[in-house]
Amino acid sequence: GEIQKAMSTIENKFEEQGILEELSGFLLCESISYKEGIGYELLISCSQDPFFGTVLSIGLGGTNTEDYAGWMKDGLSLTQYDSLNEEFESELASLPCTKILLGGSRTAALVSQAKLEEFCRGIFEFFQAFQPCSKRGFFVKEVELNPVVVSSGDLIALDGRSEEHTSELQSP
Repeated sequence: GEIQKAMSTIENKFEEQGILEELSGFLLCESISYKEGIGYELLISCSQDPFFGTVLSIGLGGTNTEDYAGWMKDGLSLTQYDSLNEEFESELASLPCTKILLGGSRTAALVSQAKLEEFCRGIFEFFQAFQPCSKRGFFVKEVELNPVVVSSGDLIALDGRSEEHTSELQSP
């Protein structure tokens, strides 16, 4: 019905411009609703540090991510962890970037701390599975999800990027 009609319209526009062969397909995604703004969007990433190993970073996300670091005091726009232990669990709710999501800022919690911990652990474990010692022939140097938003009580990564390498990490 409507989807097929929209796809045909797009194909026709590509054909009119003589670039139909450049169209390789269509990606259909569910539209979700979420609240935008500081505290409602997170940046969650993992990277490989030669000294600390796998490092998880949690910070304010969205389209203004780079600006937040300049607006906030040192250490408040982004927090990094090299292991997801009890310290991580106890600090998670007190981070400036998670207060609104977890209900610590005169708001009802949008997501449970358990779901946020589970989401972070999933990224951390995925990242560790693709390190040089995994013998897969390549490794993931960095994964960044931004924004990670809440919709109907679940965390959803709306966009992300990764950086892969086929050679071993070099020590600095």
